[in-house]
Amino acid sequence: ENIPRDVEKEAAAKMTMVKTKKGWMTGEAFILWLQELDNDLDQPTLLLLDSAGSHNNIDMRDPYGGVPWKHLRIQRLPKNSTSVTQPLDAGVISAFKRVFLEMLGFETYYARNFDQT
Repeated sequence: ENIPRDVEKEAAAKMTMVKTKKGWMTGEAFILWLQELDNDLDQPTLLLLDSAGSHNNIDMRDPYGGVPWKHLRIQRLPKNSTSVTQPLDAGVISAFKRVFLEMLGFETYYARNFDQT
């Protein structure tokens, strides 16, 4: 309901969108996301999970199918470790943002100076 229609339309072509009644991540929505992620991966990928309620009952098997994930390897962070891991988020996000902006700058420069279309 809060998602602009053009964004929802464009995103729907690329991914599955799930709305929950209260807008919170639920276990069911999280499992759907995990299934889609696992299907999109083509190599083993480590996924670190915290102790959020929607992450309960998630392990090395798809809880609905009971079969092992094809590519996901799931590890849980220790409970109450947010104060330790949160600063890591900031470092990862800032590094990603720097590289992304560098790539965006290169793409923009290339498009403005060399793209003939």
